[in-house]
Amino acid sequence: MPSSLKIQNSRLKSLLSFIFLGFLTFTTLPTWAQTPIKIGMLAFRPKAQVLEQWSPLALYLQQQLGRQVTLTAHTYLELENAVLNNELDIVVTNPAHYILLRHKTGLSAPLVTQINNIDGHELSSFGGVIFTRKNSPVNTLADIEKYKIAVTKNESLGGYQMQAYELFNANLATPKDRQLVITGMPHDKVVQAVITGQAEVGFVRSGVIESLQAEGKLNIAEIKVLNRKKLLAFPLVSSTRLYPEWPVALTSNVEDYLARQITIALLSLQSRSPAALEADIHGFTIPADYSSVEHLLRDLRAKPFDASPSISIFEFWQQHTIGLIILLGFAVMLSILGIGLIFQNRFIKKKEQHLLSVQDNLNSTLNAIPDSMFEIGLDGTYYKVWPSHSNFLAKIEKKLVGKRLSEEMEKEAASVCLAALQEANVNKFSSGHQVKLILNGEEMRVELSIV
Repeated sequence: MPSSLKIQNSRLKSLLSFIFLGFLTFTTLPTWAQTPIKIGMLAFRPKAQVLEQWSPLALYLQQQLGRQVTLTAHTYLELENAVLNNELDIVVTNPAHYILLRHKTGLSAPLVTQINNIDGHELSSFGGVIFTRKNSPVNTLADIEKYKIAVTKNESLGGYQMQAYELFNANLATPKDRQLVITGMPHDKVVQAVITGQAEVGFVRSGVIESLQAEGKLNIAEIKVLNRKKLLAFPLVSSTRLYPEWPVALTSNVEDYLARQITIALLSLQSRSPAALEADIHGFTIPADYSSVEHLLRDLRAKPFDASPSISIFEFWQQHTIGLIILLGFAVMLSILGIGLIFQNRFIKKKEQHLLSVQDNLNSTLNAIPDSMFEIGLDGTYYKVWPSHSNFLAKIEKKLVGKRLSEEMEKEAASVCLAALQEANVNKFSSGHQVKLILNGEEMRVELSIV
């Protein structure tokens, strides 16, 4: 066979092998590459409005990923069931609902956090609004407990939990179930319930009041906002502190490769693109810290933290190691202190008994001395008198105590005694000084011995 024909046959075989491998690769693509990517979004406004607003974003993702993308809007229960039934790939919902779904279904960590665009303001957080009719008797948070409250659902973060937490932090009672008028989604129904008098107070997320006014569905002069916050760089009315905006998360259906593509596409969305403009968003950013939302849920004992957790001793030790060590240290220190005080008290009692014994012996000795004895301060004050037996001083003992030498002696005698006291203070002893005293009308000379 000619060499040129062999070369052509070889090339033909290589081409056929390449085509076969390409066909084999195409027919064995993973399942996720052959099915649409399904986005499920919580509808806090009417479903038709949500689909119209967010469909351009689905189209943007479809173009970026080279895959068909579908979008559906849901109530809380519908979205939860769709996730549980593995009907969705991407979930967009409020942070509290996301935390609940993460605990119940194992949603991924947030891929990104939504940034809204409100009149040129880039908002990555939102709040809750507490409002009533303009002529309502409700004027403060403390007034709320007497009236009916319209809410979409008590699991709604912006439509109930933020407002309840504001009451909680103000040391006010959180709403009772009998107070609540559950309207269901969207938040528009809450506003309608308050305007028509079905409820006196309404809870909605920030932005709803302004949107309804812009759409001509609400005259803002008909309502008043309670506990209005002054928040810098936040143009919407809010009665609560702010919390991070909605996260975007994935279900377990999505493989890592596709997850990375979705994340890159969302972070790459330009604020002036049709998808961002139609959705009234600036775009998406890296995931926010949602711990503040989790603290709120734990303090309110709201789902998924509504049950008292069972905890083992080992787990309790792990969670409170530092506190327990400090407490144990205090206990040991107090025990040592207590034992020390017991021994100290025993020692003091023994010393007291010894001193009493010494004092008794001293008194016995002093009483046995025939001469009179005095305890006198350097200033000449009498503190104690030991009169000799049948001595005149025994009769005036109580009279002398507390008085000074100068009050009971002549000036010259008092001076001699004070000089002797000073001498004894310096030399530890003084003797040989004599003073003239007049006792019972008789003059006598007394020799002083001072120690």
